[in-house]
Amino acid sequence: MILQNLSIKRKLTLITMLTSSAALILSALSFLVYDLVSFRHLLIQDLMTQAEIIGYNSAGAMEFKDVPAATATLSALTAKEGVVAAALYGRDNKIFAQYSRNNRVIPSLLPADQQGKGYRFEGEYLQVFHEVTLNGERLGTLLLQSDMRQWSVRAKRYAGILCIFVLISGLFAFLVSSKLQRLISRPILHLEDTMRMVSANRNYEVRATKSYGDEIGRLIDGFNTMLSEIQQRDTALRGANEELKARTGELEKEIQYRKETQEELLKATAKCWKRKRENWGSRIACRISGRSNRRANTYCRSSTTF
Repeated sequence: MILQNLSIKRKLTLITMLTSSAALILSALSFLVYDLVSFRHLLIQDLMTQAEIIGYNSAGAMEFKDVPAATATLSALTAKEGVVAAALYGRDNKIFAQYSRNNRVIPSLLPADQQGKGYRFEGEYLQVFHEVTLNGERLGTLLLQSDMRQWSVRAKRYAGILCIFVLISGLFAFLVSSKLQRLISRPILHLEDTMRMVSANRNYEVRATKSYGDEIGRLIDGFNTMLSEIQQRDTALRGANEELKARTGELEKEIQYRKETQEELLKATAKCWKRKRENWGSRIACRISGRSNRRANTYCRSSTTF
């Protein structure tokens, strides 16, 4: 994977960025969801309050069947930008008076399940129902319909703000992580440089500098201890090699001396044998000469006798 081949500096920066960005995004989303849910409940409460006020003001008009007065009361909702439609339903669940913005279609009959107080969401609209009463007597039901434009605008605005916040926070996290990752990457990179120096120069006297007392510091201590042991073994090996070379030189000198002595001995032996042979030849010649003389003397004596 590409992530596995990245340098430790980039890995630490990337991990910090991903962690902080994930935390920021989750926090931002949680805040956004909470705000939108709260704002949704606020819209519901606000619209129900408006319905209560309009219902109270419309009770007299419904009691006396004054449709223009009821319509005028509903027309006051023009100032409420989010309200797109309003209707007053009588006891027979038929429209008594109505207000519509942009020709919004209003149901002619009140839904059977919404004759009391309550609210519901229909598509992109919020509908609020409120009973119109006078002296405890039910006169009808008020329907207010509001679009969720305020909620959508708020959601988009907050989403944009949170995106900008996440980007700025991510950039700040990148700058901080780029500085803080040196606390971890610098000792490791220093250890790597020391290892390369030892491997390239075969110099086991080099030591890595310990900066912290954490796991990286203990790793550097272990590396230095290993270098010390290697250095001791290398020194002992060099001493043994030098001693072996010295003994080899002595043996070579001794062998050369023995060769020279042997050659001198052989030469001396050869001379000795030569002298012996010469002496033996002289002796033999002398003996032969002596025998010849004896025979000659004997012959001469014999001749004289005759």
